[in-house]
Amino acid sequence: TQTFVGSNFTYEDIRNLSSEPLERFDYMRIGEDVVAGAPCTLVRATPREGTHSAYASRTIAYAKDTLFPMRVTLDGV
Repeated sequence: TQTFVGSNFTYEDIRNLSSEPLERFDYMRIGEDVVAGAPCTLVRATPREGTHSAYASRTIAYAKDTLFPMRVTLDGV
């Protein structure tokens, strides 16, 4: 997996920051958390069969009031 400009990010990470093809992943609400004082909904994104990904899954914490992604945890790196 290639990294983006020598950072810890992959090209996949950068591409997914701007838009993610929803049909390529399965999404599941897995709980709640508080991130930086904001109540968040936790969602796990798992690549569907046939989708290439550097990660087994990602857990995204979305702020409940704005739906802004507050934290992304990359699983199975």
